[in-house]
Amino acid sequence: MSARTPLLLVVALVMSACGLVGYRGAAAPITVPPSASASPSVTAAEPAPETADDLGGPHTGAYVAGCFGADALAAPTGACPRSTRSGRLTPQPAVARRDKSRAYGYISGGKHCFADLPRFPVTTCTFGDPRATTSVALIGNSHAGQWLPAIERIAAKKHWRVTTYLASQCALADVRQGFDTPQISSNCQRWGREVTDRVARGGFDLVILTNKISRGVRGQTLAASTRLFQQGYARVLERLQRAQLRVVGVRDTPSPAIDVPGCLAAHPKNYHACSGTRATWLPPEPLTAAVAGMRDERITMIDMSDYICESTLCSAAVGGVPVYFDVSHLTATYARTLTPYLAYELEAVWSAD
Repeated sequence: MSARTPLLLVVALVMSACGLVGYRGAAAPITVPPSASASPSVTAAEPAPETADDLGGPHTGAYVAGCFGADALAAPTGACPRSTRSGRLTPQPAVARRDKSRAYGYISGGKHCFADLPRFPVTTCTFGDPRATTSVALIGNSHAGQWLPAIERIAAKKHWRVTTYLASQCALADVRQGFDTPQISSNCQRWGREVTDRVARGGFDLVILTNKISRGVRGQTLAASTRLFQQGYARVLERLQRAQLRVVGVRDTPSPAIDVPGCLAAHPKNYHACSGTRATWLPPEPLTAAVAGMRDERITMIDMSDYICESTLCSAAVGGVPVYFDVSHLTATYARTLTPYLAYELEAVWSAD
């Protein structure tokens, strides 16, 4: 999606019609759960919205409210600065380091939702409406977990029950990834296979799959592993296809490979010192080719990069929000500003059936 200006009205009309985002005063309000904030400090800086109409998005109310976060990139040309050069950030860089999703137990105060090395035991967490009749699975590693703040908001509006199957570092693709020992590599692959099998048997209405590939296939460099990951993804998708599940792959997000909060703190008068090119930050994505190879309308791919980067530039701060809490993961605050745009893409998947 590159032509954002004409798309803005289309998105607003489609999402209003589909009930994902309403204009102010148009929809019956719902309470957004406390999960909308990542920490007390973040809550103080950016109060959690009280109704679904306050979720933000491509409509007049959100635009007038100040082009916060991803709205700055979605706005018509000239309406907002595309990136933030200096000034106050929400949250401040020191707070941004803890601005994470509720999948992290030390953030939520509850269960830790990631399978950790060396054993990678399958770990699940449930979010959203526990009595919902629509069930969604979010699967992958920490780059799947970074989408949880947005998905929780969509779930609150749409009455979804969301089950996460997440791991730390281990990408959910059927390959032996290059960990420190052969046993850890085997455990990671076993985790992926077991999660795939559980999800295939789980009767989910929608499966959302995404990963950061940070390790090559065992014995291969990361650069030489793209084709092997594509094949590993294909094996996962084939299993989910046999279960007749609807699957959405999300293209991995740009990765700065620098400590973004630290860089922003070090350059308070020039946040652009922490920026990079889209070509450099956007990693290869073997999942795209794997999805295309399935030739199945129920297995699709979406790309949210245009709401994170400009056409050639990726900034560390957009719309007054730090985009990353470390070297590659979206802050929960920025992820929440992506809610209406992710909702639009997911609604298009539902509507395609």
